[in-house]
Amino acid sequence: MVKLNDGGLEAVHLVVGAMNMLYFIGYLVVIIMLIQIIDSTNNSPFIYKNVKRFRVMGVFLTINAVYECIRGYGDNKFAGIQILSNGNGAISPLMMIGIISALMCFVLAEVFKKAVEIKNDNDLTI
Repeated sequence: MVKLNDGGLEAVHLVVGAMNMLYFIGYLVVIIMLIQIIDSTNNSPFIYKNVKRFRVMGVFLTINAVYECIRGYGDNKFAGIQILSNGNGAISPLMMIGIISALMCFVLAEVFKKAVEIKNDNDLTI
């Protein structure tokens, strides 16, 4: 490991700190997107902005879930329920919730996209 100064601050700690900060920012973005989706329900939630918001949420949740799986893989060696387990570690069901949540955001984005298309077609009909 490369020492950056005499105090013992190592490059690994900086990388882990930066990744943890990005992890936190990812969840902040998800919260902001959810608030914006809730605010849009005053008029009509079926707008293309909400489709984009669900996709952005899906991307950030996917990145966070993958990071969570990588970071916690070795910690789950002795967990009660294990998924994709070997002698070095495992993925826990809690980690899978993040992946499933990300996939649900992508599904909701496609459902909202279809709803927007139907709404726009109906708005043109007399």
